[in-house]
Amino acid sequence: MSGVVKLLGMDCQRRPKQKTKELHCTMTHKHLIYVFLICIFCFSIVREVYADPSALALLRGVEVERMRYEPIQARFTIQYINDDDFGTITRSYFAEVAGSSRRFEVFATDNSDVFPGSVSILKDGEIYHYRRRESGGVRHYDLAEAVRRADLVYDPRVLGLVDNPTADTTVRQCMLYDVYTDVSLVGRAVINETNVWHVRCIHFSQATADFWIEEPSFRVHRKQVETARLNVIIDSVFDSKSVGPFPSEIRIKRFEDTKQVFNRIFHIEEIVHGNPITHERFSLTSMDLPINTDVVDYRIGRRVGYWDGEKIVDNPVEISAQELRELMRPPQRGPVQYLGIGIGGAMILLGLYLFLRRRLGV
Repeated sequence: MSGVVKLLGMDCQRRPKQKTKELHCTMTHKHLIYVFLICIFCFSIVREVYADPSALALLRGVEVERMRYEPIQARFTIQYINDDDFGTITRSYFAEVAGSSRRFEVFATDNSDVFPGSVSILKDGEIYHYRRRESGGVRHYDLAEAVRRADLVYDPRVLGLVDNPTADTTVRQCMLYDVYTDVSLVGRAVINETNVWHVRCIHFSQATADFWIEEPSFRVHRKQVETARLNVIIDSVFDSKSVGPFPSEIRIKRFEDTKQVFNRIFHIEEIVHGNPITHERFSLTSMDLPINTDVVDYRIGRRVGYWDGEKIVDNPVEISAQELRELMRPPQRGPVQYLGIGIGGAMILLGLYLFLRRRLGV
């Protein structure tokens, strides 16, 4: 201790006080400068040793950066390539998130009989799901049932982090650091001419998950998960259209026992964040339900009412006799319709005349 005291040039004396000794030091401005310079030197050494970010910090950085975007609205398409049943198809989606509320709409394709549109709303842990088809009703159940049914109502902030998200998938779950036992920084790498950090997570089952993360933007350029039978590769493309940590294009391939079973391309068309989203967007009003659509609560196994255009009521909305006559009245024909009927009749008569003439040999 005396050596350190002499090194700092401090005037110290030991003075007795109630059977104890206390060190009293008098420091000048010169001594304070010496201490400050020593602290700066030590800090520079520590900074040099820890210049590389830790693997866990990179994974958490991705989570924090993505979750900053709230409220958020995302429009995107998914191209399903070489589907076993329908070939290559493209579908459009619109997802909205505000707090714990979520709305997810799937738009119908040209072949709406096979691929009808649907809309799902998550609010207070409960799901309302409606598929836009004839005689379709609103299904009401909890989040676990939505996961079991594979309803599309996932958080758009997980795009590019998982191959097949479900209603309960979170950004934190996608980063895997909670369930993988070993998280390490492999080193630097280059993806699409971009310098990134390569982070590897190893599960106790020897499954691995690799992330290639750009820092400080926390953009994930690639994620690959490998198990004994599974290999999932997620490649993300960033360009001038990309918003924050979200890519403009995502290519996902999934292999099982070396056979490709999954090939999808996501195109992020628009991401809007920070703008308030009204509460009505997370209610049945935003579903554009037909009058008298029934609402069934699958948790209790029975119908709870009908949609009257504004709320759920116990009984179907009655239609007046005048409204019923308007619905049943045949459409009125104008001059164009009568002209078409006349031409059609003339063609039929001409065809019949030619047929009889040929048969009779006239």
